[in-house]
Amino acid sequence: MKKFRRIESFTLISDIALAELKKPISMLVINDKTDVDALKFDSLMYGYMVELCSGRKATLYRNNVITIVAELEHIFTHELGNAEDYARTYGDTPFGLLVRKLVHLDRDAAMEAFSEFLNDQSLNEQQISFVKRVVDYVVENGYMEPVALTQPPFDRPCSFMQIFDQKRATALVALVKTIKQNAVSPAA
Repeated sequence: MKKFRRIESFTLISDIALAELKKPISMLVINDKTDVDALKFDSLMYGYMVELCSGRKATLYRNNVITIVAELEHIFTHELGNAEDYARTYGDTPFGLLVRKLVHLDRDAAMEAFSEFLNDQSLNEQQISFVKRVVDYVVENGYMEPVALTQPPFDRPCSFMQIFDQKRATALVALVKTIKQNAVSPAA
């Protein structure tokens, strides 16, 4: 990725280099072939994300501990482009959620976050299975919108509200919100 650290690398980016950049971020990139500037911006963002996310800070971020969001935001809105470039490409998605979606959440960190549920001896098999599916989702996607708890695949075989009592359901929603909030503005 060092070859993508300089802006000059993107002036005449080859098709091979562009493909190399696009593959890992294909889910995040809006591939509008008519907007060359948006493609260059996506490529620049990815190059910097990989550089910044390859060190200890990214490990801590994946572990739900600290963030590199402020550094990334400055780079994307002052050095590589501006806020309008980012907004045109990613809408109103906060930087933290975009980065967390890219680097995911470490499984051990997710298991620790959900340990209160997973270690609760009073939960039945169906409840534990539900929590494990939530953990898998959070690990894969980096965070979860609370409303997703009521949507497929989490609404099968029973709805979220049928599986948990009000107290546990509220606690689970609060935990999902906390994990998402940590992606946006984690405690250092």
